[in-house]
Amino acid sequence: MAKAEVKPVKKPASGSDGMDKYALHVAIFTVVLLVASLGLYFFTHSKTKIEKKENYLALPQLVYSSASETVRMQIALQVNDKDQEWLNKNKAAINEIYKITIQEIDPSTFRSNDGRVAVQEKLKEEINSKMKVNKIEAVLYNDLLVQVKEEE
Repeated sequence: MAKAEVKPVKKPASGSDGMDKYALHVAIFTVVLLVASLGLYFFTHSKTKIEKKENYLALPQLVYSSASETVRMQIALQVNDKDQEWLNKNKAAINEIYKITIQEIDPSTFRSNDGRVAVQEKLKEEINSKMKVNKIEAVLYNDLLVQVKEEE
């Protein structure tokens, strides 16, 4: 009888396959950690930081009334970015113009949308003309309340 050759089965060295996977995981984790750290560093130390642009100025709240209505309002003025310093310097004078101009307006004007838009335009034009500039781009309502007085 002929003897059959038995080929030995090659077994991987115990633990070497597991060690290779562990080393691969450690290497991937290290690379990801390094990339995340560098990204965070460059994000926080960037020289091109975005500056906050505050080109609005909120004027103090104003309450005025007529025989039939009371109006409480607060507005904000919008200017170009380059005119922000001018706006802050002239805040007191602008506030006085605002108070005088608003007293000339009939409170019933605020009842319609067209009236409110007309008031915004009038304030813009008055402030620009009395300050002898063209820097106020828009007048925006922060708060507006119109209350009708009822007769008894």
